[in-house]
Amino acid sequence: MINRNEADVGLGPFALSYDRFLAVKATRPMYINYNTILVNYQNQKTDFYRYVYALQWEVWFGLVASLIIVSFVSLVSAYFMNDRDRSKLSFLNFLDHFTRMYGNIFSQASSVDINYNHQRVLRAFWWMAIIVLMQSFSGHLLATLVLDSNSQINDLRSLDRSGVLPGVEKGSVAHSKFKSGEDLHSTNLYSKMLQQQNKSLLPVKQLISDASLDLVKAGKFAVILDTLAVKYALSNRYNKGRECGFHVAAQTFHRNILVMVLRKGLAKSTYHQINSRSYSQPCSRISFLVESNILSKSINNKVKEYTKCLGTHVNKSYLTVEDLRGIFILLCSGLLLSFIIFLGERIHERLNTS
Repeated sequence: MINRNEADVGLGPFALSYDRFLAVKATRPMYINYNTILVNYQNQKTDFYRYVYALQWEVWFGLVASLIIVSFVSLVSAYFMNDRDRSKLSFLNFLDHFTRMYGNIFSQASSVDINYNHQRVLRAFWWMAIIVLMQSFSGHLLATLVLDSNSQINDLRSLDRSGVLPGVEKGSVAHSKFKSGEDLHSTNLYSKMLQQQNKSLLPVKQLISDASLDLVKAGKFAVILDTLAVKYALSNRYNKGRECGFHVAAQTFHRNILVMVLRKGLAKSTYHQINSRSYSQPCSRISFLVESNILSKSINNKVKEYTKCLGTHVNKSYLTVEDLRGIFILLCSGLLLSFIIFLGERIHERLNTS
C-alpha cells in the first residue's frame, strides 16, 4: 500500500530487508527480534528397559558367551592337568566352573586354590574384563538416571536430524537465509522445504494457525518464525483453550531489525518528526516509543500468556520412585528366579540322598 501511495506510514513493525529498504524509507530500529523454532515438547518418560539398554544386546550376548567359553576352557584345563580324568568332564563339573566364573561378575572371589599359571592368567583377564564391563554399566546407568536424556529439538542441527518437516514464512528474511544456505543444516532443511512447498513455505497466518500448531503438537511439523510471532501464537492458543505443551528452542538465529516504514516522497518535516533527533527535537517519536517502554509494554501485553502454553520441565538433581521402579521390578524377577532355582536344588539334593 505504501508502494502504491495508498498509505504514508506503515506501523508494522516490519523486519528490515534489502528489498524493503529500496522500496520505502525505514525508521530507527524499534525492536531487535530473532527467529526461533517452535516444536512439540518432548516429555521424558521413565522406561523400565533402560536398565537393560545401558548395554546393547550384543554386549549382553557377548558377556553370556564369554562366561560359557571361559568356564569350558577352565573345565578342559582341569581335565588335562588331572591326567585326563574323564570324571572331570561331567556336566556337574562344568556347572562348578560356571558358578565360579559367574560369581566373579558380582565380585565374589573363587574358593578354590589356583595352582597353575595359565589358570591364573585366564582368571586375571576374566576379572579385568568384568571390572571394565561393570564400571561401564554403572557409569552409563548413573548418567541415564540423573541426566535428562530426552531428544528435545533445541537448534537447527537437532531439527535437521529429527526428520520433522520445517515450515517458514514464504518470502520472509528467514526464507532468504535458508535459501542462501549459510551452513549444511540450513541447506538440508531448505531441501526438505522445497520437497513440500505447499506445506512448508506458508504465509505467517497459516504458520501460526491452529491447523499448523496441531501438526506441531503431533510432532510432525516445526515452525521457524520470529520469537514475537511465536509468543503471540502461543498466547492466543492458550486464551482459546486449545491444547498446549509446546517448546521454544534454545537457539535463536537470523537477527531481524524491526522498524516502521515511511512512504518515499513524504515531507521531510514529517519524516524528521517521526524518525530523527535534532537539537530542537532531542527525542523523535520512535525514540520516545522505545525509551519510554511503551512499545515493549504493548508487546508484552499481547504475548503475556505464552509461557502457559509451554511444556513444563524441572531440572532435577535427585531420583524419584518413578525413576527407579525398574530396579524393583528386576528385584522381584530375581526373587522369583532364585526361588525356582532353590526348588531345583532341593529336588536335586533329595534325588542324590535317595
